[in-house]
Amino acid sequence: RRQRHDLALARAARDRGVPTLGVCLGVQLINVAAGGSLVQDIKSSLTDALNHSGRTGNRERHQISLVPGSRLATILGVSEVDVNSGHHQSVANAGSGLKIVARSEDGVSEAVEDAAHPFYVGVQWHPEEMLSEESARRLFGALAAAALEFRLQRKS
Repeated sequence: RRQRHDLALARAARDRGVPTLGVCLGVQLINVAAGGSLVQDIKSSLTDALNHSGRTGNRERHQISLVPGSRLATILGVSEVDVNSGHHQSVANAGSGLKIVARSEDGVSEAVEDAAHPFYVGVQWHPEEMLSEESARRLFGALAAAALEFRLQRKS
């Protein structure tokens, strides 16, 4: 029931233009809600995979490359960023209207977005555990700005 509910919420947020940031399982949910598919287990699917698993406080770190011109690259203001990692699944094929906009050096997808939506972004890493870092501050700042804009538009 929870999965059905979460998928319905992701679809409703996207349909209504609600600013949305999916984190870790959230990016996977956003993708599946749009009809995309997942790599079920990175380690067994990719022989040269980095260690993407880890737990809060002990996550592996690695670089990701951002697609130039993507919303995420614009928000972060860089072409590469160091992120933490704590997952064994990832986006395989992007769902309808979504684009993979970041990958780790082993090819694992690290972020998706819908460029036609005011702010519909999913990241595979955990920016909530990186609050002292510029990338996390920029990402959450962009979400807050999009939420404020959404609220102001609804009031008009």
